[in-house]
Amino acid sequence: MKCLIAATLLLSACSLWADQVTLTNGDRVTGLILRSDTKNLVLKTEGVSYTLNLNKKTFVSGSVDLESDQFQDLDLRFTPAGGGGYHAIATMPTQLDLRVGMAANREFFSTGLNRTSAELLVDDDSVHKFSASRVEQKLDIFTNLCDTGAYRVNFDIPGVKAIRKWFSWQVIISDRVLSNPVSG
Repeated sequence: MKCLIAATLLLSACSLWADQVTLTNGDRVTGLILRSDTKNLVLKTEGVSYTLNLNKKTFVSGSVDLESDQFQDLDLRFTPAGGGGYHAIATMPTQLDLRVGMAANREFFSTGLNRTSAELLVDDDSVHKFSASRVEQKLDIFTNLCDTGAYRVNFDIPGVKAIRKWFSWQVIISDRVLSNPVSG
């Protein structure tokens, strides 16, 4: 069992924590907590995912994400998801995973509006490792199957620089798009 535990970064009121445990031959459990606190915007994202390799090229995965976004008047978004994927690039410095699956989306807004929907999930996840650092990119597209034309997009670019084997500096750029936000 191999563990990678990353330290907390506090930079202009932002913090990021991530933990990845590799179980066997590429199977992995990943947790992420992202908090961005400023005077006008508070975003909190937490989640855990599990990926099980079926062979060298295919895998199945499951995840649960929790999100709160004061800017969108979102008190809580609960999104369990599952699906299958393909390791499009699986070389040592670069990896690219493509996934497709289904998600359930339960949203609670501070305006009193609550929404539940089924979603088609399409995403890609890429990682490029350098000698003592790594850059990732993750794009999740959730197409709402209950409200035609509605969608959500999550885009993250985390970067990690190892300072010691047990300590690293992390920065993340994150963007969230909601096609049908609460009016107001």
